[in-house]
Amino acid sequence: MRDPGGTAGAPAQPQVGIIVAVGVWTSALALGPLFTTSPWWPTTAWTSLAVVAAGAVTRPRSRAAAPFAQLAALVVAITVAFLPGTAWFGVIPTPASAGLARELTAEAATTIATNPAPAPGTPGVAFAITLVLTLVVIAADTVAATLRRPLLAAIPLLLPSLTTVAVSGNDAPWASFAGPALALAALLYVDRSIAQRPHLDPAGQGIPPQVDPPVRQRPTLATAVALGAVVVATLAGALPTMTTYAPPGGGRGGGQSASVGFSPDPDLITDLRSDDPTPVLTYRTQDGAPPPLRVSVAERYADGRWAPTPVTAEPTTTPDLPYPSGLTVDVTQRTLTVTRTRLEPPYLAAPTPLVGGTVTGARWAQDPVTGVLVVGDRPERYEMTYVVPAPGIPDPTGDRAGPADLTPDDLDTSSVTPAVRAALREATRGARTDLERAAGMEDWLRDETRFTYSLDLPQPPGGDPVETFLRTRTGYCTHFATTMVLMARELGIPARLATGFLPGTVQGEERVVRADDAHAWPELYLAGYGWTRYEPTPSVRTGAPAGGPRPVPTDSPEEPTLSPTTRPTATPERRNEPTEAGAADQSTGTDDGGTARLTGALLALGLLLLGAVGASPALARARHARRLRRAGTPAGRIDEHWAHLERRLSDLGVTAAPEASVRARGAAYRSRLDDPDAQDALDRLVTAVEAGRYRPPSSAPDDAAADRSADDAHLVARAARTGVSPRIRRRARLWPSDGLASLRRRTR
Repeated sequence: MRDPGGTAGAPAQPQVGIIVAVGVWTSALALGPLFTTSPWWPTTAWTSLAVVAAGAVTRPRSRAAAPFAQLAALVVAITVAFLPGTAWFGVIPTPASAGLARELTAEAATTIATNPAPAPGTPGVAFAITLVLTLVVIAADTVAATLRRPLLAAIPLLLPSLTTVAVSGNDAPWASFAGPALALAALLYVDRSIAQRPHLDPAGQGIPPQVDPPVRQRPTLATAVALGAVVVATLAGALPTMTTYAPPGGGRGGGQSASVGFSPDPDLITDLRSDDPTPVLTYRTQDGAPPPLRVSVAERYADGRWAPTPVTAEPTTTPDLPYPSGLTVDVTQRTLTVTRTRLEPPYLAAPTPLVGGTVTGARWAQDPVTGVLVVGDRPERYEMTYVVPAPGIPDPTGDRAGPADLTPDDLDTSSVTPAVRAALREATRGARTDLERAAGMEDWLRDETRFTYSLDLPQPPGGDPVETFLRTRTGYCTHFATTMVLMARELGIPARLATGFLPGTVQGEERVVRADDAHAWPELYLAGYGWTRYEPTPSVRTGAPAGGPRPVPTDSPEEPTLSPTTRPTATPERRNEPTEAGAADQSTGTDDGGTARLTGALLALGLLLLGAVGASPALARARHARRLRRAGTPAGRIDEHWAHLERRLSDLGVTAAPEASVRARGAAYRSRLDDPDAQDALDRLVTAVEAGRYRPPSSAPDDAAADRSADDAHLVARAARTGVSPRIRRRARLWPSDGLASLRRRTR
């Protein structure tokens, strides 16, 4: 009998892998109606063929190694297809490749969470679906070819179509069921012929056929499976269409009862590219130039991404709406009335800064830190009163960082790079006050001769987005706003990112806001003005002038002013108790199991990538330990500690001339250390190396000296890490030159 779980070789069976790939592809036809385009087909085809080839080559030598070879082939294929600009030689993934993969995964999650079917077929969606489908091919090929259990391959073969039907509730193309079933029938026929045919083991010796009774019966079973596939496909095609897939809180749909989801992720590219004409909200105002409508705020920016600030306020019937923090200048009062909104709770779009409001049909509240509004249910209508600084106000003075609603994130400069500092110097040249500096930054970024607004970036996402934006001078609102936030924080001006919608377009007596009006802008905290909106995005996008107060006084229009001491309060709203039908509508949700399954698959990829990254430092440690064991003598171990330290210092960018003596290289390293203890440790290590190399055997170092050298080397390496940037430290820790990176040197 066969041992499918053994480690011995097995037939290559490339035909099995091809049948499996075709079966998975036909099963994935059910994905088509869920997206506007299907950009994953070319990449899925060639990545699937790559893993099938890897399995066919590895399987005759070792069954156990075949799945791992296929996973390695998948990583390389995904890197070539989606991450070439971040990979060594375009093939070997790097930490930057992992970062880009994370961005594509986030884009896919956002696209699926914020769009109903058909959702846009973005690059992130293509990346995620290619990855998941190829993993399914590996699973099916492992079961059918490596383990020689073709019947069990039915599970992964049908997984794409069954999962799609489960999460969408829609009927699937009949081929998405018939194709996998016919592929399963073909696998049973092929497996019988392979079982009856002798093959060669790795040593070239013939292995006689091993046919057990179940194998002889498989043709009949395969015929039954094929006939059953026709029946299942016919029934599947006759099933009625159910609800359209739209995860709770996400998606934009048409129709009178449609709702519009809002993602707090400031990367608004999916919304900006939306061609959905469905209004997000409709409102009336006497303001001839209404401001944007804010929905959320983000304060924490790290690793090139914004993290939306969580809202802690709980909707109530008696909301507290305090006067805007830090606002002491004279202001004018305006009113905006939203007659219809399709934003799902808890989001509520409103201008800022607010001084009063009434919400009909829902509980609501204002977050005490960010000023963001939240609601418990979608309101029937609401009216908000906001203020704008009166023109012609001199530049006020005062403590810009005094109020309690500021957080450490508002002043975080950890993401400010030299490119941002250089841009800041150019933008604020000659400015003397915070107001002048803020206006200078805004004007510098809005200059259309300097920057280009575009949703099509000149290079794929990767690396630091602000660095790329300042280098290519091309981006959309999130890039302009993020750059100004970082520039302001470098000046010590508290700043954060706001997201929401532009004022929309005029239709009769109302304004209509749609999905592609999504917008991001910076808010700066200025003395006298409090949190102040600026508009660094060029007018080609916003169609509006600069947003912040200008340092040059202008003629003030004759409008009633609102004294800072007169503070309108929030009007308690009328809460309508939901009817039975309304309660039923609110309780109706869509199963998000498909998103969970996709997230699980992407998580598996992340774990695989993390394992690859973790293998490099582990390999470096193992090599160091092996060299220590081979050293034999204390002097040899001291030499290895010294060599290992030099490799670690080189990873940190601390180098010395290789042809120099040990003492000369030690002096070069010593000049880069600020810690006196580390300098002393380095001196001891240099002395120990010289003693081991040049002293007679009678006075050579002993085991205690070798142990002290290990401690000294560790102390020096730790001190050297404190003098370099976090990025270099991470690279040195995760990708040491003595680990997997050594493969790169050997290739060269």
